[in-house]
Amino acid sequence: MTFIGDPTFVLKCPLHSNQQCKSYCKGCRTPVCPKCIQSHHSLGQIHGGKKDSGLHKIQEIDDVAKNTLDSYVQAYLEIEYLKENKKDQFHKRNSLFTRECRNFMMKLHKFVSHFLMQAQAQILGNIDTNYAKWTAQKAELT
Repeated sequence: MTFIGDPTFVLKCPLHSNQQCKSYCKGCRTPVCPKCIQSHHSLGQIHGGKKDSGLHKIQEIDDVAKNTLDSYVQAYLEIEYLKENKKDQFHKRNSLFTRECRNFMMKLHKFVSHFLMQAQAQILGNIDTNYAKWTAQKAELT
């Protein structure tokens, strides 16, 4: 077993990999490096002559929570943007589809109307021709 005070043992800081832990935080029960002491600890609980109140763990958790919240907020905003964008695309495509259906139906209506008018004209022509023949036959018989 080695101790922090052992001159042959070098404990690296988990937050600052280029720093050696030379002190111990009683509040957090973890070794700390000089950078951790400067940024997160206050006087009172550092064994080894430095400051600590155990606030660096709380600060780390707070930083992680803020970063996570920021990430979630950003993801939410991106999802909302994509949702709105897709809604707009859907409405545009729906309008285009509706317009194309209307145009197709109008063309189909014109085609069917033209076809029916031709069929009606042909039927009326046949009726007129047959009526003329029938009238001629009736005249011959009477």
